[in-house]
Amino acid sequence: MVLGLVIAIAMLTNITSQPKAFFELLPKDWKQTLEPYWTYYQKHSEVLVLLVDGQIVAGAIVFRKITPDTLIFRKEAKELCQQGYWYIGFLWVPTTFRGKGYGSDWLTALKIMFPDRSFWLTTEESKLQEFYLLNNFKLISSKIVRGETEYLFRFDSLSQKNEL
Repeated sequence: MVLGLVIAIAMLTNITSQPKAFFELLPKDWKQTLEPYWTYYQKHSEVLVLLVDGQIVAGAIVFRKITPDTLIFRKEAKELCQQGYWYIGFLWVPTTFRGKGYGSDWLTALKIMFPDRSFWLTTEESKLQEFYLLNNFKLISSKIVRGETEYLFRFDSLSQKNEL
């Protein structure tokens, strides 16, 4: 069952000052990448989660600066940040909540929360390409690193589209 848009908007919660509940849901390697640098990241980001009955069903960190996990696309990241794009990192839907539309609800709520903002993200999961395309992101680049393909997607806000 997909959440209604009104519910998703009401439930997008900023937990930047107390992100531990979200961090605990992340894969171990993601936590190892994130936690040692959180004091720095926190100054330039927001941890936004979608809650249903008090449980986190989707969440991510929205960064306003380049992060070390974007090294593969360093040149593109720099250009996108200079153009005002924010980076969506560590987007995660816990396994038990997948396939219910919560990832799409989270992305929709984010776009409504920041209607004039454009976003970008990366993934190494080829099966997520369709998901991001369905959520109005465009595939703008891909690179092969150590035998794995990394994909870079971009979402342009309506105001950004008018400027292009």
